[in-house]
Amino acid sequence: MAQGGSRWTEEQEATLLREIKNGKSNSEIADVLGRTEVAIKGRLQIIAGKLSESGKTNDEIEAITKLSKSDVSSGIKKYKAAQSKKNTPKTKSEPAKSSGMETPRESPGTSSPSTTPLAPIGSSTKMSDILEELKNINTVLSDIVTVNKSVKQTMVELKDIMKNFTEMYRPEEE
Repeated sequence: MAQGGSRWTEEQEATLLREIKNGKSNSEIADVLGRTEVAIKGRLQIIAGKLSESGKTNDEIEAITKLSKSDVSSGIKKYKAAQSKKNTPKTKSEPAKSSGMETPRESPGTSSPSTTPLAPIGSSTKMSDILEELKNINTVLSDIVTVNKSVKQTMVELKDIMKNFTEMYRPEEE
């Protein structure tokens, strides 16, 4: 049963960490939890941020999550940015007008993107905002490539099955 797009529960996080501790691969854990490998890695990065906030060192976080140094650093950075964004009071300003362009953006800890409008790029757009949008687009494209590879593999397998089926049930020529 796929969990794509649903929130992570404490039980699922505990299962994720237990499976990591038991030496399971992200692919195996994704199968157990009904999530994608991208979602597993993303959740591990969120956990890295939480662990950092609780005082764990990067080395300790690497040992717990089995993430690489760069993935731990990236996870901590993303987690802190998300926390900072949550704690920043919103100002009463006019909402950005939609340019009509939209991009899928993954919600933290999910594997299913939701659609959010892209702000039009103008002279007041910060370079960091543009880079963040490009990173989001890159993540979505990476997910699409992963899914595409999976679909191609499934198609090859189906073609082989049909070929074998056809050969098994081909009427004998007289």
